[in-house]
Formats: sequence, structure tokens, C-alpha cells
Amino acid sequence: MSKAKVTFPIELVWAAVAAADRVNGGEYVKMVTSYAPAGDILANSFIVQKRTNRDLTYSFLDKPETMLPEDHEFGRTLHDHYKGLLFRQLGAGTNMPVNTFLDAVSNIVAKTRAGAYDVAIMASLPSSYRRELERDAVRERLEAKGAASKFIGQEGSKHVLKIVTETVFYSDKYDSHIVTATAGTDIVKFFTSKDKAQFPLGQEIVIKGSVKRHGVNRGVNETWFNRVAVLNASAA
Repeated sequence: MSKAKVTFPIELVWAAVAAADRVNGGEYVKMVTSYAPAGDILANSFIVQKRTNRDLTYSFLDKPETMLPEDHEFGRTLHDHYKGLLFRQLGAGTNMPVNTFLDAVSNIVAKTRAGAYDVAIMASLPSSYRRELERDAVRERLEAKGAASKFIGQEGSKHVLKIVTETVFYSDKYDSHIVTATAGTDIVKFFTSKDKAQFPLGQEIVIKGSVKRHGVNRGVNETWFNRVAVLNASAA
């Protein structure tokens, strides 16, 4: 019987994707990574470095006895997390934006057995889960700081600031990164075409720029800058 027609108990699949995540060190591998052995100029043979999470998931489903107790525990955590997502969607009703991926995940958590399509989606969920936790942590931190955030300067005024980068988001619409940072308790935002490596998350850097505008987002005062340049830490 082909994989497309085989189904597995959903609890077992949650544990298997958790086991695959453990083997790949928390990295979601979508394509097989490999390398040529040293000295093999023609690369006639390759050594597989990492298998895809989906392939590993099927390996654990074939041999569930190889899974560890921690895999089952993390699998239950994933299930509970995404079950909560289903309840949030139901509570939001038609007011929640359409998201095909989230709809598929919500359908999965309501099932008792999973097929090939479900397994392919579930294999990516551990890394998605961690990203969501990180976003939640950043949002909570910004909300806590934002309560005391004040506007910086006035439109056109120039400033040198010590900031801590909170998020760096690439916008396809503007073909640019949007940086959200804090200067003390004040929220700072700006667009940049610079390499995001210049804005390491959680680290303090010094920038200079001009105030573009002031804005209020969800009750939080934000100062938008333009013409932002990264300075040496000793500049401020």
C-alpha cells in the first residue's frame, strides 16, 4: 500500500514529528542535505548529512519503539498548542483572516488519524511552534516596555541612539526589512535595505537617524526613523 493511502493514529504522528525534530536538532529540513567526501573531486558519491523531517517522521512511524518518552511528551505539547489554535479560530469566527496553512493545521488537530498530506504539514510544526513562542515573547516584552514608551524628538530632528533590536521582518511589499527596537522604554521602528546581520536580535547597537514620524500602534507610542546608519558602539 502506498504512503498516500496509509493513515496513522494522530497521537503517534505527533510523537514521530517530535522525534524527527529531536534528531535534526530543532531544525526543519525540507530537502536532503549532503556533501561530497573529501578528495572526491568528481563527487561520484555523497554522504547524507541530514534527512528531511518528513522522511524521519515516517522512519519513526515504521519503528515507533525507537521513539523516546520525551518525544511523546513534546508531541502532546504540540497537539495541545495547535488544538488551542483551533479553538481561537472557532472563537474568532468569520473575523479571522483566511490562512490556508492554519486552516489545514486546525483540520489536523480535529482528526484521529493522519494521512500523507497531514504528515507533510505536521513535520514542519515543531519549528513553527518555536517561532510562535519567540514572537509571543517579543510581543509581551514590547507590550511591557510600550506602556512607558514616549515619542522621541520631533519630525526631522536627528538623533544618535543606543537601541536593542527586538524584531527584523522582511517586507515583500516594500522590498526592505522593518526593524523594531527599543531605546530604553521607547519603541523605535525603521525601514532598512541593509543586511539584517547589522541588527542582531537582543543586542545593543548604536544608530543615527532622523525622525520620520510619530505613530500610535495598539495604544503604544512609536517613533519611526529614516536614513538610519549603524555607528560604532563608542559613538554614543
